Amino acid sequence: MPGEDGGRFPYTGTGDVNTYALFAELFSVLYGKGGQSGVMVPTGIATNDTTAPFFDHLVTSGKLVTLFSYSEIKAWFSGTKDNQSFSLVTLGNSRTAEFCFRIDSSEDTQDERRRFEFTADEIININPNTRTAPVFRSRADAELTARIYSQAAVLINEREGPEGNPWGI
Repeated sequence: MPGEDGGRFPYTGTGDVNTYALFAELFSVLYGKGGQSGVMVPTGIATNDTTAPFFDHLVTSGKLVTLFSYSEIKAWFSGTKDNQSFSLVTLGNSRTAEFCFRIDSSEDTQDERRRFEFTADEIININPNTRTAPVFRSRADAELTARIYSQAAVLINEREGPEGNPWGI
């Protein structure tokens, strides 16, 4: 539960704390009304279990504007040896969040076939249990998945207890 022992960082200051997550949460409260902030962090900010409550907060509060995830950090910054992917995240106020994943070249960010948007409800429909970012390589894949999940219930919704398991699995 956010805030139990996180102090100033209710979403990222609990459990196994990562410094990058603390900075991301700090940036989420720094911008003024009508403003934006940006941060470069590992893509795990949107996909890892430990940062899922923070990502859910960004999405459901309408603070996530964009998340562009780049393949390997060492491919972009030659002085590093890390294979981890990283993201450029823009925070502000938005009804939808724009995503682009597995970016290998700067041209990928301009390719409309690679970029897609989701509302908070669409993300929750696709990943109701983790509330992490659904990762897609193309707009077509993202739109198809969103349509499927808008028509069919998730197999098991852990947040709804026994009611969330209509199949008895």
